[in-house]
Order: sequence, then C-alpha cells, then structure tokens
Amino acid sequence: MASFAWEDLCIRLNDEGQKARMSQLVKMPVNTPPAVQVAFVHEYVHYLQFTASLPASRALIGVLGVAIDCAAQTKFPGAEEAAPGSLPVGETLRLAATGSGAAFGELPATYAMFDGQLTAHLQLTPQCYGGDAMPGEFVKCSAPSANSEHWLWAIVTPCTGGGKALWPLNVAFFTESMARTIDRWFAHTNKHPYKRPAHVWEKYGYNGVPWILARACPQLAKDTERRRRVGVVMSELAVLSSTPDQSFKSMVDYLGAIKTIPRLNRLACDLKELLEYKGLLDFSLYQTEILGFHQTNAALLMDDDERKAVFGHINRVCEGVTKTRHDPTWLAKSKVEWTSVEGWMDEFSLPAVLATDACQGVQQVAGRTCSPELFRLLKHLRRVMTGVEAC
Repeated sequence: MASFAWEDLCIRLNDEGQKARMSQLVKMPVNTPPAVQVAFVHEYVHYLQFTASLPASRALIGVLGVAIDCAAQTKFPGAEEAAPGSLPVGETLRLAATGSGAAFGELPATYAMFDGQLTAHLQLTPQCYGGDAMPGEFVKCSAPSANSEHWLWAIVTPCTGGGKALWPLNVAFFTESMARTIDRWFAHTNKHPYKRPAHVWEKYGYNGVPWILARACPQLAKDTERRRRVGVVMSELAVLSSTPDQSFKSMVDYLGAIKTIPRLNRLACDLKELLEYKGLLDFSLYQTEILGFHQTNAALLMDDDERKAVFGHINRVCEGVTKTRHDPTWLAKSKVEWTSVEGWMDEFSLPAVLATDACQGVQQVAGRTCSPELFRLLKHLRRVMTGVEAC
C-alpha cells in the first residue's frame, strides 16, 4: 500500500497494493488511474500534517540534531583539516556508514530515543481491552514513549468476535482519520470510484474521529458531512498541540456541553481559544523549539544545500502552523478539486516521492519539482545509527 514515512519525509507509491509508475505521476492527473490519484492525495495530506504537528516536528528536530552531532564527532582521514560546513553532513554520514572509524558516543541511544518518539506518536496501535468501559467511552492507557511509558487518553470501540478494542489517541489516530476524510472528498468531487474494505481498522481507526463525534455529540450524529468537517478541524488542532489526546478530549467534552454547535468557522475559533485557555495549545512553542533551530550551531556544520533543505522545511512548518492558526478550517473543505491539491503543492512544495520505476525518487509530480535532499540526509542517518538500509 502507499505510505508516507514520517521518519524520512518520503511518499512511497512503490509498495505492494498501490503502485505507481513515474509516467503516471509526472503529468498527474493526466493519464493517471483514479486509485493512484486518491492514494497520492492521502499521503500528501500526511505530509501537510507533518508540517503542522508539534510532536512530529519536535522529533524531526531531535533527529536532525543527532545528525549534526554525529557528523561533528565523525573521525576519518582529512576530517581535522576540513572547515566547518565544507563537508556535507550527508557525506560525513556516508563515510561513517562505510566503516571510516566514527566515534559516536551516546548518539545511537539518542537516535533510538527520537525514533521511539516517532513510533509512539505516528503508528496506529489498537489494543485488546477487557475492562468495564463501553464502546465510545474514554479511558486512560499506557503507551510506549521515547525511553519510558506515559499515559494518554484512548477510546474504547467494538472489536471482531464481540470483544472490545482500545485505540490510543496519538498523532496517528488523528492524522489517519483526517487524511481518509480528505481523500474521500477528493474521490467524490472528481467522481472517482471509492471503495474501502469494511473492517474494524477502517471504521474505528481510519474513521475514528467521525465515529467518536457521532456518539458523543447528538447534534452531529445524523449530519455525516458536517461531522466529517468538524472532525478535520478538531484533528488539525489536536496535532498542533503537544498533547493531542488531552486536546481532543477537551474539545469533545466542550461539544457535548454546549446547546447549539455554531457554524464551522465560529466553532473552529471557539475550539482554538478553548485549547489556548487550557494551556494545551501554545503557538510560541513553534517559534522557540522549531524555528529556533535556525539559531543553533547546526548551521555551521551543514553545507549550503543541506541548510537550504533543512531550513526550508522548518520554514514550511512555521508557515503551515501560521496558516492553521489563522484559519483552522483551511483543509476542512468537503469539495476537493485537483486544483486544490495543486495549490497545496505550490504553497508547501513536495517531499521525496518514490515510484515503482524510480526507487531513488521521481523528479516531478504534476509538473512540480520534488525536494529529496532531506530524505537522503535522514536515510543516511538511519543507516549509520541502526545499520539498516532504508528502502
């Protein structure tokens, strides 16, 4: 199936299940099968979400910090004479990966910590549940974190065989539900066939947010389209928060307490103000933690191309956050034309995209140039730190 890899910022359309050839992507949507278009839109929405997710951006900045430290500690012939920034971090990592005598100290463990953060936040991880809570109720569960365990809210759902399942409300729960809703809108707008398998993952995982809202908010129970649009706004605000589960539950509790749910624009502003008032949404964190990476010594240890790739992405993160801050409904449009997707690509660019006949990455999608530089840097870092070649 198609996928977006958060750990290396890459859209993969070369996996089993949904494959695409380079010729189908270059001039998309011309001569591109509907299934490929829908798959690409779904994965591109994940890329957009990455640019507006505090947990994901924190993890990325952490991994990039590891890359810089790794390069700074790498020892090989000629390294002492090299001026800072004259040898790309990616090239340094390639030398290290070939056994050039790197001295990494505690860096592999640090990388594993951030890799664990990505795993904890960005994978759907349902669990069997044998407690007393009924489907639709929130309970707290233990979830693996970077180097320990922490508690977060989860939702109880039915499960096959009459049992019950527990879905942790992590970043992936919201991003998958949001991307599924938008790819559905895209398919319907463009009259593409849209069929999804009827199983618990589809109903409670990929459509988990609308399912929760149907049970928790009587005013939205019978209005499917409005429920989905509200769900996209709530999901987007949740992943902006450093604690998506707490933010989402606070928003659900708020909807259940008010007598009348206002129009979407007013509701989005009310929910944003609610989270800010509760201290769950702090836009200054993006300035201090994400944009602040500009002011670190990292810039001195990267060459011009790497600085352009890394800081270009960081700037897109801040642009995405600013856009959502000013209009949390910008992705909650139930009519998604291909021109909408083109507008997103023009504004936020394209990450690396792999196809079946371009496993190193295609150069263009829909006439727009891909930017694989950050993908290559993260790929080499993973190889150095884990010994596993990323495909």
